[in-house]
Amino acid sequence: MGTHTLSDLSDQELVRQAQLAQEAFNILVERYWQDIYRLAQTHLRAYCGSRACDSDAEDVTQEVFVRAYINLAHFDTARNIPFKTWLLGITLNCCREVRRQIRRRRWDPESPELILLENEAADFDLWLNIHDTLR
Repeated sequence: MGTHTLSDLSDQELVRQAQLAQEAFNILVERYWQDIYRLAQTHLRAYCGSRACDSDAEDVTQEVFVRAYINLAHFDTARNIPFKTWLLGITLNCCREVRRQIRRRRWDPESPELILLENEAADFDLWLNIHDTLR
């Protein structure tokens, strides 16, 4: 018989262990960090069409794992829902929140700064008209 390490465990077993010790959760983070980052990056780029969203994707990825750790006790391993599916749901919720924040930053007439994303240069005149109308 060989020795087993935490990284050899299934997601369900790791979640059970992670509910008791952070070391097991760290394995889950290592296992899914890239997948969560790529989903966040793809989702946010589809919305804002810019590499500027890469830092937002990094923030989303960190937030996903913070929320997952905080809510780990609510993850029911008996329901046989894959841990990755649960993480993807958290990721999409975080991306929606970031999109709302971006939208608020973009169209806030009180903002001293106009944030233009690369694909919105054509909308600059429209923004100016809206900004002037709302003054």
